[in-house]
Amino acid sequence: MGKEKLKRLEKTFKLKFKFTFILPVLLLCIFLIISSCTITNENQIRFYALIIGINNYADTNVPDLDYCVSDAVEMKDALINQGWNESDTVILLDSQASKTNIIQNLNDIFSKASSSDFILVYYSGHGTVIPDTNGDENDGEDEAIVPWDFTYGDYSTLLLDDELGEIFQECPTDKGAIIFDSCNSGGFINKSIRDKGINPKTLTTGSKNPGLNGDLDITSFPVLTASSQDEYSYEIGGEISHGVFTYFILEGMNHGYADSNGDGLISIKEVFSYSKENTIELTENYPSITQTQHPQILFHKSFVDITITR
Repeated sequence: MGKEKLKRLEKTFKLKFKFTFILPVLLLCIFLIISSCTITNENQIRFYALIIGINNYADTNVPDLDYCVSDAVEMKDALINQGWNESDTVILLDSQASKTNIIQNLNDIFSKASSSDFILVYYSGHGTVIPDTNGDENDGEDEAIVPWDFTYGDYSTLLLDDELGEIFQECPTDKGAIIFDSCNSGGFINKSIRDKGINPKTLTTGSKNPGLNGDLDITSFPVLTASSQDEYSYEIGGEISHGVFTYFILEGMNHGYADSNGDGLISIKEVFSYSKENTIELTENYPSITQTQHPQILFHKSFVDITITR
């Protein structure tokens, strides 16, 4: 075999060797890139929501409400329209919103969520306060929401702020928000006002101090409430047909009115500010409402405002 032919064969061998060596390296790089993209996708922030609305209670001693189910359904729709995944959004209406089911769904979300995820809990229904029995409340009263299966006079069937606090200890993230469109009072609203389509979300359980936000220090999440501690939270029929506070939250989200800085995003503080301003204005001027409703927001000093649009 001539020298020239040997050189050509040697050159061809080197080229084949280089290609044989480089090809696996290229494939490895491609695999790593794909794996990296997959891992990034799996670690993307997820938005979870538990939405609760109760119109009709199991115990006939509890007055039914008119628009809490509509509040909840349209809150879910608003979140989906803002880019939240329907598979990560749970809605409990009327009989679905038993105390056990509410707790179970909270625990289910906490078990799936990571420290980078966002969790929204929304409740529209009756709220109340009862005498504090363990001495952990400065005002001597425990705040509570009223599940569908509440038995009148049996405080153990309420969902107390203390119980919520224990549940939220298992929450893996400090990113989220809780919204309560509810209240309680020392007496039911009289029939003449109910006939005019104005209905406070009230329930008497032994206290004359309305409000569900006095001591709700249950989480690092901001807590948005429809009224202050000694006020009603109203739902109004007709053109509004919602809880007033929720109506303006939905309006602010659905139409972008809450985007106060015009950046195309809506944050927790922005949607609260929009609803608060309009809730006060409406209840202050509505002919049949005698008590203005002042929404409140409670949050820790470390709270960082988070966008609820995606």
